Amino acid sequence: AHQALLVAKNIDTFPTNQDRLAEGTIDVWWIVHDGGLLMLLPFLLRQHKVWRRCKMRIFTVAQLDDNSIQMKKDLQMFLYHLRLDAKVEVVEM
Repeated sequence: AHQALLVAKNIDTFPTNQDRLAEGTIDVWWIVHDGGLLMLLPFLLRQHKVWRRCKMRIFTVAQLDDNSIQMKKDLQMFLYHLRLDAKVEVVEM
């Protein structure tokens, strides 16, 4: 449907405003290339004192006939232009 979806995992252990995460990972599965709106959410989350030390990983899905190496390079360049520090992973289906 070309819509972004946010799914929170382990919501029972979601940190409060008084908590400080010493480490952690924010995973983004970027399926619909919407121009970066989905990238804005983890960026804003990392601006908060609770999530500041978390790393960010971006996962994207490639079909077998796609050039996954080029997809990874393109996504890394896109993140560079957005000034986001994230690790890029391409998952082939």
